Amino acid sequence: MLVWPRFFAFCTSLAPQVLAGTPLLAPARAALFLTALIVPPLEVGCGVLLWRGSSVRLGSALLALDMLGAIASVGVPGRLGRSAQVSGIKVGAEPWRLPLEVALLLACAWLAARREDAG
Repeated sequence: MLVWPRFFAFCTSLAPQVLAGTPLLAPARAALFLTALIVPPLEVGCGVLLWRGSSVRLGSALLALDMLGAIASVGVPGRLGRSAQVSGIKVGAEPWRLPLEVALLLACAWLAARREDAG
């Protein structure tokens, strides 16, 4: 069963709906569209790497970079009152979002930096 083609089709169908009401220039819309196509498969793929126990350092390092992007683009602006609106719903204004993102960043950074046991 091929899941990825259907997943990409789903992301592709959602991106124009999400970007329809945003007053952005064309390059910013393109960047958001590419982000919508790249980030979900990256998160799923890295999660599978962590779950299987293979390439844990690589998967957690990529997820740490992903969390830095989430903190910079959603967490901090939401905490400052500049949350994004998607289909009329405020995204990023949740009180739990920024502490959770920071905790996930620290956990991923720890996994990426830790040394393997010699035993």
